[in-house]
Amino acid sequence: MGVNYKEEYRKYIITINSFMFLVIVAILASLVIEYGFFVSQRVKNIIFLFDLFVLLSFILENTIKFFIATDKLLFIKRHWPDWMWMAFLTLFFINLFIKLFFFPEAMPFPDILFITKIYLLFSRMYLIFKFLLERRTVKGFFVNLNIRPAQTLAYSYIAAILVGTILLMLPAATAGGKGIRFIDALFTITSATAVTGLTVVDTGTYFTAFGQIIILIFIQLGGLGIMTFSAFFATIFGRGFGIRDRMVMQDVLDFTGMGEIMDLIKKIFSLTITIELTGAFILFLRFYYEGKGVSWAAYNGLFHSVAAFCNAGFSLFPKNLEGYRGDMIVNLTITTLIILGGIGFPVLVNLQNYLFKKEHRRHLGLQSKVAIKASLFLIIIGAVMILFSEIRGQFHNLSWYERILASYFQSVTTRTAGFNTINMETLSNGTLFIMIILMFIGASPGSTGGGIKTTTAAILFSTARAWLKGKERPELYERSIPNDLVQKSLAIVFISQLIIVVIAFALFMTEKAPFVNILFEVVSAFGTVGLSTGLTPDLSGSGKLLITLMMYIGRIGPLTMALAVGQRMVKIHYYYPEERVMIG
Repeated sequence: MGVNYKEEYRKYIITINSFMFLVIVAILASLVIEYGFFVSQRVKNIIFLFDLFVLLSFILENTIKFFIATDKLLFIKRHWPDWMWMAFLTLFFINLFIKLFFFPEAMPFPDILFITKIYLLFSRMYLIFKFLLERRTVKGFFVNLNIRPAQTLAYSYIAAILVGTILLMLPAATAGGKGIRFIDALFTITSATAVTGLTVVDTGTYFTAFGQIIILIFIQLGGLGIMTFSAFFATIFGRGFGIRDRMVMQDVLDFTGMGEIMDLIKKIFSLTITIELTGAFILFLRFYYEGKGVSWAAYNGLFHSVAAFCNAGFSLFPKNLEGYRGDMIVNLTITTLIILGGIGFPVLVNLQNYLFKKEHRRHLGLQSKVAIKASLFLIIIGAVMILFSEIRGQFHNLSWYERILASYFQSVTTRTAGFNTINMETLSNGTLFIMIILMFIGASPGSTGGGIKTTTAAILFSTARAWLKGKERPELYERSIPNDLVQKSLAIVFISQLIIVVIAFALFMTEKAPFVNILFEVVSAFGTVGLSTGLTPDLSGSGKLLITLMMYIGRIGPLTMALAVGQRMVKIHYYYPEERVMIG
């Protein structure tokens, strides 16, 4: 139920909303100018004064609407984040006033200005999110398009990629303001949003802190999912979450309980924040001992923790994590984050309930059992095969400790993460072949990873096993698998293989590189892995566009892509006569 206002003041509400729309446009312009370009101190001071005006406008908007609302308690309930923000704002400026006029020696003046600017920055970002999520015209635009859930998901990623590309092309995003070509910016942002990790330039040296933060934001956005972000913040800001939105989220998370979808989204966010901050703290402690300062350790710890949990292979180090090949803390922390991010959010929530809520303890669901067992099996088998494949190659001069650690790390990261602790350019064809298989399978559904998914592979394996044993239906953990899931699994594998063949063939025509290197690159992009044999930076413009398309398809999923561009699914209520053909 929306907030109603007194009839005689309705025309003023329209005026206020129009004025705030202009303020939001001005906020966007000021953010782009201040952080996207190299501006003088005078311009920064003007923007600072504008920020104060924006906060005043925000306070006046809520105050006026509060007094003319017919139900003031409902208004406060629907706009509680605004009142919380204004309360913090009031306390902040009271504290600032006291320090400036009564205890000026307690904090240097420049530090006060810096803290104030940070607070104002977050205030501007808050107002932008609030405006986008509350305005019915924004939601109505997408509703009027009459698009399917699969198309909504596909278009949301395209929109995010275009916005990120523009931001990354701003002068302040690259070191020295040298800029970046459109195709390279598009490739990088697609790689970040698709949580892949393939790069055409070195992330740590080519981009400034501003550019790196843009990449990190889109990694987080792509890892959790754009629709998941929208649903969470829509709930926080009191906007409705209708049946159409829930249907989209059901497709995104592969979750059937429509009534429980918002509870799942809230748990996803709380788990994500907890896991990423825990990983960032452990990495911070490890990096701090390198003696490069607290800020360097904290920044690198947070960046690599988010990238690892989101299964994105972006690293700020020139050779990725090769310098930490024998480091137990870095290896175990990164791989644990990768596994947790790739196991699937529904599985994480199921595990949380199973382990910590004893009064409501439930057995592990079928998806959790399949995802966990399949992941462990692939990690162990992959590590063993990589170890024996490279024991006379890259591992020849390593100790057994480093061999085992490197094999385990590569087996985990190959599935969908993209970090590496060994040189990918000198791997044997046997190792590359093993990695291609692991990358094709990928992570689990409802996770930050790509690929055909572990459950898909498990269903196909159980289907083949059931046929060999003469059973009519496949079984997993004493549960029969529905025929529609078997058909969907077959469709996913077929469409995935078809897409890989088409893109690989196109790359064979545009690039001059060995067969296995091109195939490796294509499967890495499809599985949103991010591993490369060194081919990515040398790709032609056409090659970069093809890999960009593959990363996009890999993130939204091959079946979602097929449904987005295909016809609406219609259930058929008739069947043609049967006739057998020879197979095999």
